[in-house]
Amino acid sequence: MNKSTASLLFALAASAPMAFAPHAGAAPTAFAPQGGDAQDAPSAPPKPATPPESAPAKPATPPESAPLPELQFPQGPKPLAIDWSAGETDAAAIEKANALLAKMAKVYQDAPTISDSIRMTTRQPMGENSNTMGVAIAGADFRLELDKVIMTAADKSLFFEVVGRKRYLMVPIKESVDATIQEVMPGARLPIPYRELRAATTSDQIPEAFTLGALEDLKVAGFRQKDGKDQILMKASNGDQVLTVDPATATLSQIDSVFQPPQAPPGFTLAVEMVMAAKLGPSLEKPIVAPEANGREAVTSMQAVMAPIAVGETMHDFTLNDQDGNSVSLASLKGSVVVFDFWATWCVPCMRVLPKVDEVAKWAAESGKPVKFFGVDVMERAD
Repeated sequence: MNKSTASLLFALAASAPMAFAPHAGAAPTAFAPQGGDAQDAPSAPPKPATPPESAPAKPATPPESAPLPELQFPQGPKPLAIDWSAGETDAAAIEKANALLAKMAKVYQDAPTISDSIRMTTRQPMGENSNTMGVAIAGADFRLELDKVIMTAADKSLFFEVVGRKRYLMVPIKESVDATIQEVMPGARLPIPYRELRAATTSDQIPEAFTLGALEDLKVAGFRQKDGKDQILMKASNGDQVLTVDPATATLSQIDSVFQPPQAPPGFTLAVEMVMAAKLGPSLEKPIVAPEANGREAVTSMQAVMAPIAVGETMHDFTLNDQDGNSVSLASLKGSVVVFDFWATWCVPCMRVLPKVDEVAKWAAESGKPVKFFGVDVMERAD
């Protein structure tokens, strides 16, 4: 998966607004203080940064001279095509699937407006993450909301916002919306099948609507009926996909995909579930309008939007939960030096540095200095 698409689909939506670099290079999935109450100044040595009780036991710290082993991921989700029979994947089944796809595309093309609140769940070997993606389409205009990320095409301009950031993208739409997206985010594909289905003019273009920017060389591979719904099997060179369709309306009700993201390490697979219930009608309940500046700076590049917080600049506020369920906010830590240690049991460099971090945390506590240490586990599983 290219950087632009990955950022849009996963990283931007789930990124924590912190100016700290995690050891493993990933956004945290939990927030656990390393010792004591996060609201109080450290009066006793903090506990070592260890996983919660439900997490796998911490392995021995590797010696610094040991070579870094290849990552070993737990078994990921199984391919979706394994339970499809020969009769559901033969030439006749593929013909039925293509006919249904053509009917579906026409339904979305004929709709003046489309709106949906798509529940997207991403599962990978270390756990899962769920987000709600709001979609609104009216003609060439659209609005996509995915957690902290908002992309809007309106008033002949393209906008990209990340909630809490002081800059937002605003560029004029030139040749087309898609061409402008490619100009500012090369290689990006929006996870909105409705838009590409509306733009498809040939049967060969329809499968491209379902790639999610990650499934490569996607092709129609089967058709069946299950639990009162029509299902279409799609196969890619790096995974497969099942489209679940309401036979009464020829509209999508769910998209399930299992794939290995491009450039991902061997054995790493993702499962993405998108539950859909589009509303088609003459107008939208919430019109698509250009966002207001509200004191922010309009910029013309994604690099400027996503520029890291500068040294000395006020960090974005946040509120996260510790391992006991207590809230910890940036405001509550005012006046302290705050250190976040991002770790994972599967990350060898992280495990190597934990004893060193623990030593410094103990020194800070014993010195009475206003320094707080927090351990943040990354992609750990509860089982």
